[in-house]
Amino acid sequence: MSTGTRSILLTFSEPLAPTSADPRLFSIIPSLLVTGAQLTGQGTQVVLSTNPQTSGVIYAVTVADVRDQAGNLIDPNARQMTFPAGGTPPVEPDELPRVVGAVSTSNLTVVVHFSEPMSDTALDPSHYAAQLEPNVGMLTLASRCVDGAHVGQLCASPGFTLRVCDGGAYPGRLCQADADCGTGTCAASCSGAACQGARFLDAGRTQVEIQTISQNDGVYTLRVAGVTDAAGNPLAPRQVVGGTIVDPTRAQFYGIGPFTNGMIPDNAGVDSDGDGMPDTDEQAGWDVTVTLQNGDRAVQHQTANPLFPDTDNDGLVDPLEFAIGSNPRSNDTDGEGLQDSAEYNVHYSDPTFQDTDRDSVADNLEVDLFFSSPILDDTDGDGFKDGRELFELSRNPRVADLPRPRIGIGALALRLDTRFTFTDTQGTRRTSEESVETTLEKSQSTAFSRQDSQTAAMLQENTTKIGYENEFGGSEGSLAGLLGVPGFTITAENEFKFGFSQEETTTVSQESEEAASEAYQRSLRTEQEVEQTRDVTREVLGASIQLPVTIGNESDIPFTISNLEVTALIQDPADRSRFVPVATLVPDGGLDAEVTSGPFLPD
Repeated sequence: MSTGTRSILLTFSEPLAPTSADPRLFSIIPSLLVTGAQLTGQGTQVVLSTNPQTSGVIYAVTVADVRDQAGNLIDPNARQMTFPAGGTPPVEPDELPRVVGAVSTSNLTVVVHFSEPMSDTALDPSHYAAQLEPNVGMLTLASRCVDGAHVGQLCASPGFTLRVCDGGAYPGRLCQADADCGTGTCAASCSGAACQGARFLDAGRTQVEIQTISQNDGVYTLRVAGVTDAAGNPLAPRQVVGGTIVDPTRAQFYGIGPFTNGMIPDNAGVDSDGDGMPDTDEQAGWDVTVTLQNGDRAVQHQTANPLFPDTDNDGLVDPLEFAIGSNPRSNDTDGEGLQDSAEYNVHYSDPTFQDTDRDSVADNLEVDLFFSSPILDDTDGDGFKDGRELFELSRNPRVADLPRPRIGIGALALRLDTRFTFTDTQGTRRTSEESVETTLEKSQSTAFSRQDSQTAAMLQENTTKIGYENEFGGSEGSLAGLLGVPGFTITAENEFKFGFSQEETTTVSQESEEAASEAYQRSLRTEQEVEQTRDVTREVLGASIQLPVTIGNESDIPFTISNLEVTALIQDPADRSRFVPVATLVPDGGLDAEVTSGPFLPD
C-alpha cells in the first residue's frame, strides 16, 4: 500500500532475508521508479522509496527473487499486488469508495487504506472486524489513551468508564478494585478526546489507523461496514470481475505476533482482563466439541473476549472454559437447557455433553423433570438404565426394582451303599452288598430374609448370595447309622446379581424319623450278624443325597439363576452349635444349568 506520494509499504507472510532489501528486486507499472528499499525491524515488511506518484493512478508492483530467512523463494502466485497512488485523490461524487488494502504496522495497530477521502464514520472502531483465517480466531479492536497520565493504556468508548491498574505489578490491566492491582491502585482511565480507537494518518483522509489488542501471527481478513466517503457515499458492493468475486469491503493483512525473532516485546503475554489467559490466546480461541444426545458431534471454533474475564457471564472464567472445552461465548454450551455453571459446579455433569451418562435421557430432563442423576446411567442401581426404565419399562428410575426369588427344598432322599467281607463257619470268604434308603419328609419349614449391613455392602458390588437352609434330623440314633454323626443341615446357595439374602430351616416329620430309624436298625442287624463270624470287613461303597429344589418368583421382575449349589452340613459332635459341610449337591444338568423365572402374575 502507498503510505505517501513517494513511499510504498509491502508486507510479507514471513521474515525476509537481508538481501531482499534491494530496490532492483521491485518493479512498478505504469512506469514508476523504485529508488530505495528498507527492511523493517520485524523482517516482514519492506518500505520502498519511489519517484512522485500520480494521484488517482492504480499501480501494480512485482517482486522478483525475494527470499525468506530460510532461503525459500517467494511464491510465484503471490509476486504481484496493486495499490492506488498516495496523496489526496479527488472526491468523485458518483464514485463509491473501496477498501484498497490493510496492513499491520505493529502488534497493536492496523492501517486501512481507502480509495477516496473518508468521512468521520471511518474513525468508529465498531465499523471494523478482523478474523484470523481460516476462521480460527478473531482480533479485538480497542481504544487507547493518546494524552494524559494513562497514555497507551486501554480506555472506553464515549459514555463508558474503564478502570485500569495504575502502578504496581500490573499497570494498564483492567480492574474493578485495588485488590486486582497488587500494590497498585485501580483508577478510571482516560475518556473523551483523549481516548482514541482510530485516526487518520494522512491529510487526504484515505488512511485510517485502528487500535487492536495484541495480534497473533497469521493472515487476518478485515471487514468494513457502515462507513461513507466525504461525499456521503457508502462502500461499493461486491461484484464479479472475470469470474472472480471482488469484495470492496474486505482486505487481508498478515498479523504481527507478540514474538518476533525470538524477542519478547513489552506486550507479549499481556492479560488485559487479568483472568490468567493471555490476550493472544483468548483471541486465537479453541475448538468446542459438543456431543449431541444421539451421539453425533458438532465442532465450532470459539474465541473469548480478552477484555472480560468471563466473556459469557456464566460464572466460569474464560481459562476454565478453555480447560474443560466449553464455549466462552455461550452460558449453555451443549444447548440442552442446563447452564454451564450449574453443570460444572452443582450437578458435576459435562457442559459439552447433552447426555453426560449416556443413558438416553438428556441432562436437563434428568435434573428438572425426572430428578434422576445426570452422571449415573442407573440412578437407583437396579441394573436398568434410566432411559430404559422411563421409556420402555415405565418404571421410576429412582426406585430400585429388584427381583424376589424363592427357593424351596423338598423331601430329602438318603442312600447308603455298604459291602461286607467275611469268612463263614466253613472257612469260605464271602462278600455281601446292601443298599439302605430312606426319605425324610419335612414337617416344619421356616423361611426368613435379612437385609443387614453386610448384605447391603454386597449389593454395592452388584452381587449378593441367596441362601436357603434345611435342617433334617430327629433322635441322634436315627442318623448315626447312616452318616456316623448326629444331625445335618441342607443349605442351597447361589450367586445372584441384585437381590437379598433368604434362609429356610426345616424339621422332618415323625414318620420320616421312624423310617430312618428303621433303616438304621436294619443296617445294624446286618452288622451284628456279620460280627458273629471270625473275620469281618465293612466298607461303605458310596452315599448319595437327593432332593427336589423349586424356584419361584415373588416379584414382577423376571430373572435367571445359574450356578446353583446345595450344601449338606452335619452337626459337629464336639460343638453342637457348629455345622460342618460334608457334601455339595449340584443340579442334574450340571452347574451350567440355568433356570429362568418370569414375573409372578396373580389370578
